[in-house]
Amino acid sequence: MQAYSPALPIGTQRHYKSSFDALATIWRTEGIRGYVRGMDAAILRTAMGSSVQLPTYNWTKNQLVGRGILPGDSVWTFLASSSVSGICVCLVMQPADTALTRMYNQPTTKLPDGRIVGALYKSPIDCLWKTVQTEGILGWYKGSLAHFLRITPHTIVTLTMNDVIRNIYKNLAWGPSMGDLTLHGSSLSPDSLKEVDQFDGQEMSAAEKARLERIVWRKLDRWVLPIATIFYLLSFLDRSNIANARVAGMQTSLKMSNYQYSIALTMTYVPYIVAEFPSNLLLKASIILRLNLSRLMITPKQYVGPRWMLPTMVTIWGLVATMQANSAAPGVVKTYSGLLACRFFLGLMEGGLFPGLVLYLSFFYPRERLQIRVATFFASASLSGAFSGLLAAAITNINGKGGRPGWAWIFILEGIFTFLFGLICFFILPNSAATATFFSTKERDYVLARLKEDGAISSDDKSDSFSWIEVFRCFKSLHVLMLAPVLFVLGVTLYGLAYFEPTIVAGLGYTGNKAQLMSAPPFVVAFVVSMITAVIADRYNCRGFMIIFFMFCNVIGFAMFYASKSNHIRYGSLFLTITGCYCSAPPAITWVTNNSAPHVRRATSVAIAFILTNAGGILSTWLMGSLSPAPNYTKATITNLIMSIAACVLACVNLAYLWRQNRLKAERRQLMTQADEPEGMGDESAWFVYKL
Repeated sequence: MQAYSPALPIGTQRHYKSSFDALATIWRTEGIRGYVRGMDAAILRTAMGSSVQLPTYNWTKNQLVGRGILPGDSVWTFLASSSVSGICVCLVMQPADTALTRMYNQPTTKLPDGRIVGALYKSPIDCLWKTVQTEGILGWYKGSLAHFLRITPHTIVTLTMNDVIRNIYKNLAWGPSMGDLTLHGSSLSPDSLKEVDQFDGQEMSAAEKARLERIVWRKLDRWVLPIATIFYLLSFLDRSNIANARVAGMQTSLKMSNYQYSIALTMTYVPYIVAEFPSNLLLKASIILRLNLSRLMITPKQYVGPRWMLPTMVTIWGLVATMQANSAAPGVVKTYSGLLACRFFLGLMEGGLFPGLVLYLSFFYPRERLQIRVATFFASASLSGAFSGLLAAAITNINGKGGRPGWAWIFILEGIFTFLFGLICFFILPNSAATATFFSTKERDYVLARLKEDGAISSDDKSDSFSWIEVFRCFKSLHVLMLAPVLFVLGVTLYGLAYFEPTIVAGLGYTGNKAQLMSAPPFVVAFVVSMITAVIADRYNCRGFMIIFFMFCNVIGFAMFYASKSNHIRYGSLFLTITGCYCSAPPAITWVTNNSAPHVRRATSVAIAFILTNAGGILSTWLMGSLSPAPNYTKATITNLIMSIAACVLACVNLAYLWRQNRLKAERRQLMTQADEPEGMGDESAWFVYKL
């Protein structure tokens, strides 16, 4: 009734008298199916709106409070933040709202099997696509004013009253001094109040610790996490947009065979793997030499540091990414060999980013808070998979501009943005918690004390200094060796789907820009599920169980793709496989990071994890390329199915092994004190409890 239009053609109007009359009429004329007809459009609309509503509200509120513009408990803060959120919701939701309204108001036809379907549009995506074709992109935003006047006040009232009621409840339940003792992203637990009782020789009250807990992680989430997230989003976007360029005509322009396309993808991974281990060690390694105007000086206490290393990698690969463009105008890639050169240097510059970001975040967050942060920036990979298709669909419309084909503009525009963002980060990226300028002295001391208490960093610099002994000890850690094959499997499935999902979708009957658009929904679902499960895994310390569950989703998805010949079922299986691999990777990487100490051993473990992951990426470029032809990908599907089962079993074995090790460590703690234990034990210490 809400979406009803009186302008419907004669004979198709629905003159419902009330909601109850509408329900009864639909039941009589269409049956139970009538109640869920158009549900896909409603789901799309709600998902798009909900995905931005709370994030934009919380981000705006954090900015207003963090910059001292408004107090945190002010109604004006809530009103301003919810107003920004309402505008963002309106912008994002409007296309889906247009599709929903048009689908609900389209004339219907009754099929021989009794089903009633729309006469104009098959699905919300089909509706959006036909709207663009006939009315242009602005057709999505028809009726925006009415939508704005409806959705924005609703968002403002809902979010403002929610915070007002929460404040009233907390003041009644805890009293005015304890009313705001809720941690950012989770409820305050008694255990978190006891972890750090004092530092600098001064006792801390529970209220003071709770206040610091709330402030310091929120500051890190505001200053560090967004940069890491955008870094990885750009990394995945610039590495995998070759799949969208392929669908847009790159393979034809460069006269490439499927075999040559696989070679081009492999060319990215070889330097990528080589760069991972040394870059992880350099992230906290000493620089021996420095040029000081007129002479060369030895300064052993200078560090490469993430502040210089990470933005440098981002800036350089942004330049390389733009060079992949081919046109009649001057450019680097005019031939297949030019593309290979660009892919080589792209992999060389991107290789150290993912392991470097995981290691970098471990400099700031305790172990129990790490997975949600790793999942946040890793989920940007699934988001980039969605954005890549949508961006490619939009960018290819400028085909021929400047004498360049549409697929070349994909590389140019996305590469330029990466380059500019890398330059900005030289000025805003902190090296570590100890040097973060946005912390006060007390906040900085508290974070460092929490990290040392948790074992995320060592209590002295000597333990964190480089040692080849610690590198070799990592290769004897059974939990690292057991997870290495799991990460290899994740590399095969994740990168295979990242590079070939648009091609798989095109093989299911979708062509051109529609294939680009239809490649987005599975990645959007993977992003949402990844964030939800990361919160659960951090709250309940259940990394292993998450890996097992999502690898099982992989098994079901690949089995569906192999067993069915229906394009609809095969497309549905992509939601399981993409969600499975994109949601398994964050807990797997975090599991390795959480259970490795000290720093050098952790850096080595993370490097091993990513070397194996990207080695799986090499296999995926061939397995889903020339070795397993489209559209059935039979060999690739069977291989991925078997490897997913094996990874699930290995995750179970590793979980059992860590559980037993924790029991043995508990027995050792009963027989000795920490002072009796030799120094430098790292994660082998009886006082280092493995995360399960």
